[in-house]
Amino acid sequence: MKKKILKKGLIMLIVCILSIGSAFSAYAACAHTFNGSYETTKEPTCTATGTKVGKCTKCGVVVTTVTIPALGHSYGEWIKYTTGGVTYSIHVCTRCGHSEYK
Repeated sequence: MKKKILKKGLIMLIVCILSIGSAFSAYAACAHTFNGSYETTKEPTCTATGTKVGKCTKCGVVVTTVTIPALGHSYGEWIKYTTGGVTYSIHVCTRCGHSEYK
């Protein structure tokens, strides 16, 4: 009984190894082509970088990854306001709402 279980387990292991090997061979055998088209996987923000990937047109594997630079804040006009007898100026980022005062 133990021999049958051991034999079945060994056969399953061999089949598993062979299937992994053939999958790897199929991947390795692909002469990857890239048409210059990218898919954005993470959008950049004002302060954080984003990411885009280029995939093989034959097998779909990622062949190139590019970092998209952070956008930086896009501030509007300085707006003056007075409170408590003191005049301040503020401008606000049109993308994320970050504000600066002076």
